Amino acid sequence: MVVDLLGNAVRRLLRLTGAIRPRQRAAVFGDLKPEHVYLSGGHRLTFIDPALQWSAGPEPDVAKLLGRALLIGLCHHELRAEQLITEGVVSALSRHGQGLRPQSRAERLREVMVLWLMDTVNILSTCLSAPADLQLTGSQQVLVSQARRIAAVVERVTGLLVGSASGLSLLDAVVHEVEHTALDLRVNGPVIGVVGAGAVGQVVAAGLVAVELPGRLVVVSRRTEQARGLAADLQDMALSVRSRTQVEAGGVADLHGCDAVVVALRTDFTNSAVQDIRRGGATANAPALGALARELRGYEGSVLVVTNPVDLMARRFAEVSGCARVFGIGANLDSARYRLLLARYARVSPERVSGHVIGEHGDRAVPTTVDGLPVEGRARAVVEGLQERPALIRAGIGRTRCGPTGAVVSTLRKILGLVDGVEELSVPYGDVWLGIPIAFTGGVPTPCCPPLTRYERLSLDSAASSLRDAYTQLPAPTERIPA
Repeated sequence: MVVDLLGNAVRRLLRLTGAIRPRQRAAVFGDLKPEHVYLSGGHRLTFIDPALQWSAGPEPDVAKLLGRALLIGLCHHELRAEQLITEGVVSALSRHGQGLRPQSRAERLREVMVLWLMDTVNILSTCLSAPADLQLTGSQQVLVSQARRIAAVVERVTGLLVGSASGLSLLDAVVHEVEHTALDLRVNGPVIGVVGAGAVGQVVAAGLVAVELPGRLVVVSRRTEQARGLAADLQDMALSVRSRTQVEAGGVADLHGCDAVVVALRTDFTNSAVQDIRRGGATANAPALGALARELRGYEGSVLVVTNPVDLMARRFAEVSGCARVFGIGANLDSARYRLLLARYARVSPERVSGHVIGEHGDRAVPTTVDGLPVEGRARAVVEGLQERPALIRAGIGRTRCGPTGAVVSTLRKILGLVDGVEELSVPYGDVWLGIPIAFTGGVPTPCCPPLTRYERLSLDSAASSLRDAYTQLPAPTERIPA
């Protein structure tokens, strides 16, 4: 979706190069890069970076200053900060060329806006096309996470520039479009897809509607009638609780327009495993997950995998789809249970308890030290309680539903840049995937594994070795989702 938006914008900007006045033969800056130059069919060079336009006035500098200030606003995690920065940019732009005649001022405003959009496209495309092994700065990572919003603004504004409006009327239209497009995507909430309408998918979707996290929720299932039925049920719920979330049934193709996708699919099988219960569905779920991943190749949003065994399934999805932002839900649920049980044991509020559960989601979870102190003595009963809790839930209701939903909601808020914080998620760890703490700032993830004791390190290495062996036993991805 981002590529399509930028493609439309670039085609329009190439048509708008006539708005840029001829320059004197003196370059404002150097900084020539391949992505700054467009070579047309007639072997004519077109400079598409404002820094390379010939000097004949302040417009390139004004465009870069205001455009980059607006990028800071669009990428800011606080709505009020974005609004203030946008207002400042609009005010500065409206004052540009005030002493000129109306026709000349209109031409200068159009030129600044064309150069601003060119510069924004260059910055965004450079970050999006960066090699996988190139470490982006924190601000660049935030820019990538907000690529859809920024690309939408650029695409809408270029559409206005190729129209007939000019002067202050054009500026007013551009300002309205920037505020409407950017703030609509932020205020009205992201678009989230949920794949799977079974027990877990139903509760996850209901939880998202209840807290009004998505502006729009797309429900997808292998069985169309199941997706439609769940969507209808959720629409009833939304009205009853006065949730503004719009719910609809959709297909896999609709997921490409989502900001985030939650994968909670589960194929029909009987789990007869006595140990490593969560791995019991590996052989059954892997083909379905791989087929879904294949259909989502090129997806640019974030993916949360809930399907068990989550460490294996998250890795399978990432490798088949090629998606850059894939996270497995599990270790954060284990960590929440751990902190809850430890708080009960210590008779304190759970908010006063820190500590993580890392490694594999399930029998090989590794509780870490708490506030820098190892869990000793009778507190080891907490670890036993952590291991027994899933069985307690299964014996009572058949399958855990609400805990994973809470973990999904908490994680979505962070990966979408709505709040900052830490979640324990399954991500690449050496040559395997397992759960480690991830710190999110403005939606940008950074691993932040705490110092481990020798025992914890050995336990983590043991979990990694087990996951490595288990992954080799998965069936190869199939071309379609099994019926």
